[in-house]
Amino acid sequence: MKRAIAHYTKGIQLDIAKSDRTDSIIHILYSNRSACQFLLERFKEASDDAKECIKINPTFIKGYYRLAQSLMGLKDWDGANNTVRQGLNLDAENAQLLRQLRTIQKEKKRLEAAARQTEAMMEAKRNRGVGEDNDEIRDLQEQYVNTNRELQMLNANVQKLQREQKLNELTMKELENLQGKENGRMYRGVGKMFMLSSESEISDHLNTEISDSKKKENDLSQKREYLVKKISSQQQNLQELLKP
Repeated sequence: MKRAIAHYTKGIQLDIAKSDRTDSIIHILYSNRSACQFLLERFKEASDDAKECIKINPTFIKGYYRLAQSLMGLKDWDGANNTVRQGLNLDAENAQLLRQLRTIQKEKKRLEAAARQTEAMMEAKRNRGVGEDNDEIRDLQEQYVNTNRELQMLNANVQKLQREQKLNELTMKELENLQGKENGRMYRGVGKMFMLSSESEISDHLNTEISDSKKKENDLSQKREYLVKKISSQQQNLQELLKP
């Protein structure tokens, strides 16, 4: 599998170097490399390749399947759900995406049921009165609630970064289309103001923004993996303590 990744990487490099890219298959190469990364459980790398595939060819359905698959590996069920629905907007009858959607919905229901069960057990424990382990339960319950809150905030930040990154990439593409065609003034948004800037200044700014947002997203994705594992562990510990 690692050899296949190396071959796809070489193919991507060769495709990028081509002067005539009218017959480019680079989006397929990214999709295939994403599949290999997924099989090696390199879910973040698989996600990055799938995003690049979709960026290059937003109508390529397999890219949405690959991205949803990698996000499921990362336990980002909301992100996977949103990705599948984007793909279904292009092909509402796609069998692979519909299967993914059912899997995602089933897992989200399982997680919600587990959370409800934990809450019910905590409530039952409180109703039975104060026990010797009540302080430990209370502390663990507070940790569980705080970790869930932290995960929700993190997911919201990831989605915000992804929206900003997509907007910057679209702006960059429009800027590239204007090269050599327009000699008019260009302005860059700075807070609530607009600053007169050269094309190169705007391009440099966008590249920096895109690079920074990708790094932040990568950092947040790693933290999300940690929080998901932490929540699962806290949930198991609570259920053990709450057993009659």
